[in-house]
Amino acid sequence: MYNLSKIQRKYIYLVLSVALFYVSDCLAAGWNDFALDIGEGYTINKCNSFDINLAKDNIIILHPHDFNDLGPINRYSVTKDHIFTKNLGRKQRNLFKGDRFEDIDPLKNFYFIINKKAGQVTGPFSESEFVNHSSVIKSGPINWKRPKNPNFILSLLGAMMTLTFFAIYYWWITIPFLILMILLMFKILAKKE
Repeated sequence: MYNLSKIQRKYIYLVLSVALFYVSDCLAAGWNDFALDIGEGYTINKCNSFDINLAKDNIIILHPHDFNDLGPINRYSVTKDHIFTKNLGRKQRNLFKGDRFEDIDPLKNFYFIINKKAGQVTGPFSESEFVNHSSVIKSGPINWKRPKNPNFILSLLGAMMTLTFFAIYYWWITIPFLILMILLMFKILAKKE
């Protein structure tokens, strides 16, 4: 019926793959949580996109709700004596009257210094206070890292399992939707020729 070139088929596969993986964060809730070991008993834990915290020996020592307007850890850096964190802010969502939910505020940044030996958290600091702190000056240039899932395959597996479950359980929606998507893609590609 349709004679597609290799390039057109690769394009279709790419679009379908991107669409599949785009929704994986939404469909695999819980599978995207992680505990990132950063050494000496310290871990960065992600429970959801808002709750990214720092723990020592499985005890949380820096949590977004411990401070006003503090959001998740966005960056971290580990030195010989300290751990530095850069946290985003938090703000009220205010989508409707009485809305008490909160959102991440990327315009606010808070900095913390954690003494690794004592496990003592100091902060929050503004950026200027942070860069002028003696511990930061002594450490030299800071190599900021973004907390990432150390086992990406597990979250991908969760997304695939969830999509498979939905495809089987809601087959009367899934099968017509997939057929419609494929026909639509063929129609678009046919118009380009």
